[in-house]
Amino acid sequence: MAEDMPPVDRCVQDVMCCDIYILLLANRYGFIPEGSDKSVTEIEYQTAKSHGKQILAFIADDTKDFPPDTDADAELKKQKLADFKTAVRTAYLTHPEPFISPDSLAVQVSESLMKKMFLDFQVVDQRKLCCDRRLQYSEYLKCRSKSQVKVFLIHGQRKELGRNLVNRFLFFTLHTGLKGTLPYHLTTDFILSDYDSSKVNLIVNILEQDLQVSEMPDANLPFLISKIDERPFPNLVIVLECSTAFLRQEDIDILSKFFQEFHKTYEATGKKEIYFFLNIEDNNDDENAIKATLQQFLDGNNPADPFLFCLPRLKKENYRVLEQWISTYITGDNNCVNQLMEKYFVPLMEAGVITMSDAEGSLQKLLKKINTRDSEVFEILNF
Repeated sequence: MAEDMPPVDRCVQDVMCCDIYILLLANRYGFIPEGSDKSVTEIEYQTAKSHGKQILAFIADDTKDFPPDTDADAELKKQKLADFKTAVRTAYLTHPEPFISPDSLAVQVSESLMKKMFLDFQVVDQRKLCCDRRLQYSEYLKCRSKSQVKVFLIHGQRKELGRNLVNRFLFFTLHTGLKGTLPYHLTTDFILSDYDSSKVNLIVNILEQDLQVSEMPDANLPFLISKIDERPFPNLVIVLECSTAFLRQEDIDILSKFFQEFHKTYEATGKKEIYFFLNIEDNNDDENAIKATLQQFLDGNNPADPFLFCLPRLKKENYRVLEQWISTYITGDNNCVNQLMEKYFVPLMEAGVITMSDAEGSLQKLLKKINTRDSEVFEILNF
């Protein structure tokens, strides 16, 4: 409604009346009122801070296409925004993951509110993908902005759940428009004896399963690229899966050639970011046995424009990854974390090192108890 007061005064008054101040920072610093050197948003933040309000801060992924300031003071505002983000990160524990879309932001805000008990506590379904995998996640984040087309090699034993790592990337760092998990393509389903036939098979599989295209006058790269660029989303993720038991030398040659041809063709004309994830299930206990295979893929890289990246091997983890996950997403109270571990995870603690299959299976049982408001769990959490 219309009011006889400056907008900044109304914003300050609203902050003073609120119980919780939710701060969202992306790539715009925002409007700076006359006579001030701070934006309305930063003035709101300072008001909330000085009045002892509950502050929940969420910061966007810098690599995503959130619009920046475009006025005459854009460069000055860019620096002010960087300083503002630094001040917020220093003063408050922001969410551990940057938001990349409205969907991921909604999850983060609802999680934080539930953790503070401003909403009925319930762990969202996406958190069942609890494969944090810090080493792989860090390497992925470091490499993902280096090329328009990216190929990530994931490798480890079957129980380390390589596809769940991809699904975690999908939801928490990529805006693809998908709400569920991805389809995936077994290499044994499309690789034939020669490259051209295998390429056509893979293109048809991508068109059908990933792009839901049923009419294909031309199953070739130009047609595939045209359909990719018609999508309203900025990314496309394609998951391939194979086992070292069925990965022959000719399969490696065919896959490497396809990645190189797709990269060269799409970089010249494409408009989106394309992510290929090749999940290689390697059940050999000797982790050195697969190094030669991985190197053959990496040999196809262009040194001036690398697009193939090998993530660190998925290995068994120390059981303390469970403590980290519970502390991050359920409760930061160390005593509560210890009680939950002693109540529900003793076999895994005794084992010392655990597979991700064991970790996720046990955590999902705990999540079910939380989401059904199990009295024993809620007593431990002091809810």
